[in-house]
Amino acid sequence: MSGDSIKVSPGTYTETINYGGKNLVIISTAGRDSTIIDGNSSGNVVKFASGESSAAVLSGFTIQNGHASNGGGMHLQTSSPTLTDVIISGNTANSRGGGMYLLQSSPTLTNVIISGNTANSRGGGMSLTQNSYATLTKVT
Repeated sequence: MSGDSIKVSPGTYTETINYGGKNLVIISTAGRDSTIIDGNSSGNVVKFASGESSAAVLSGFTIQNGHASNGGGMHLQTSSPTLTDVIISGNTANSRGGGMYLLQSSPTLTNVIISGNTANSRGGGMSLTQNSYATLTKVT
């Protein structure tokens, strides 16, 4: 439910996450080096595509092994989530945004590493389209 917080213990989780319009706070208890969400090449690893606001938070994770048409690691559409202490690495896109794809979205990224992602068309690391504006602080 919107406003709920979910604390995640260290480990590797083979799954994908879709916030589904809920402003959830999902936070790792041990940090991004110890808590991994592995998409197992089965689509976007994390999806914010239903109007999530800055109250939707993802903090302390490595996002890896996503594979999708757009946004292998993360797909954002008409959303503005808050991402902190995240690594987005080893993701691929058939078209745009191997690491992240933003469509009409304005996320806030703080202390984020985007590396080792690929896309066949545009934006191996990040693709911003149609009035997307990311606020980046300490992003590599």
